[in-house]
Amino acid sequence: AVVVIGGVYKCDKCPRWHIAPASGFLIAEDLVVTNYHVVSNPERSGLAVRVFDGGMFMVEDVVASSKKYDLAVLRLPKTGVKPIALGPSVPVGGKVCLISHPDSKFYTLSEGRVARYFMMRRNRKPVSAMAITADFGKGSSGGPVLNEQGQVVGVAASTESLYYTEKEGVQNNLQMVFKNCVPISQLRELIGG
Repeated sequence: AVVVIGGVYKCDKCPRWHIAPASGFLIAEDLVVTNYHVVSNPERSGLAVRVFDGGMFMVEDVVASSKKYDLAVLRLPKTGVKPIALGPSVPVGGKVCLISHPDSKFYTLSEGRVARYFMMRRNRKPVSAMAITADFGKGSSGGPVLNEQGQVVGVAASTESLYYTEKEGVQNNLQMVFKNCVPISQLRELIGG
């Protein structure tokens, strides 16, 4: 199941506590996957997970994480919610969809294809990555990229905008937005499966 992961933080503009929502998914009744950058923010005092029916669970601990792969596996109390199976890699051109929470638009579905596999630098280290054409934005981090059978084949991670011109730090004429994802091979390596 796709879940909402909320980092709880104290606002610097008002006296209230807020939640910064991101995306994730269950790979077992008590294990959720998201991006490392979602859980590594030191200003967040805690992490909570909300499942589709509204149930809330506090994250108990981090089971596995990789800054290089931008992945984290978190332990929850047993949720009683069915996990999502991991699938094989999808070739370039293969159909995929993404369910995530862009800008608090919860459980948004977007469809597309695998655009390419490539090498990128993350934390100054080369790492393989996957780009898709399905749209996503802030709050989508950690969302599952699914194949046509509903199996996880990647994890939404970041966007990269291409502008035609940049002059004195001002970017003009947005041309494309690349949607970069963590390929399933890296999640399998992290969890040993």
